[in-house]
Amino acid sequence: MDADLRGSGLAELAAVSDEVGLTDVVVGRLEFAAAVTSWRDGVDILTAGDVPPNPSPLLSSRSMALLLETAGERYDVVVVDAPAVLTSSDTLEIGRLTDGVVIVATAGRSTRPRLVSAVRALTNVKVRVIGVVFDGVAPGRQRASHDLPPSVLVPVSTSSDEQTYPFGSATTADATATTTAATAATTDAAAPGRSRRTAGRQGDATS
Repeated sequence: MDADLRGSGLAELAAVSDEVGLTDVVVGRLEFAAAVTSWRDGVDILTAGDVPPNPSPLLSSRSMALLLETAGERYDVVVVDAPAVLTSSDTLEIGRLTDGVVIVATAGRSTRPRLVSAVRALTNVKVRVIGVVFDGVAPGRQRASHDLPPSVLVPVSTSSDEQTYPFGSATTADATATTTAATAATTDAAAPGRSRRTAGRQGDATS
């Protein structure tokens, strides 16, 4: 689901039409089922649709919440592509409607201070951060997580009473615009009758 209405690119990435999408459902022009595109391997896509000059009211509306509820009832997992955390309050609004957030950070562009700021911005409004995806690593420089010493592993979660962010030597933070890809993540078991909704988030503004 492409909710990055300030830099939407899921339609181009997936090579599908963006004539109708999320905004059409939120404003009531289309039913949810009519706006969804069947992609492949059991994955459906809801593109951004016609983007208004100021998308914030749409993303914080009751209609947006209802859209996510509808998607949650129809799918096992719903992944929401959202803007960079530090550049738009839209992500905080969307995050409140999801079960958790995955931050996308990019090698060579993300910095630890920006990632920490992004995590704090989310947790300050009670949005649960469930993990980080680190992309853009040059071929040959990747290391499997089981080969890394514990000091550089990024924690998936921390105590709900006291949030700390011991990121070790990981240099993650200014994630690319959420047009990169839908990032799936495993969350806690969903409440009966709805799927797990995960928002892919970014740590910074650059696209």
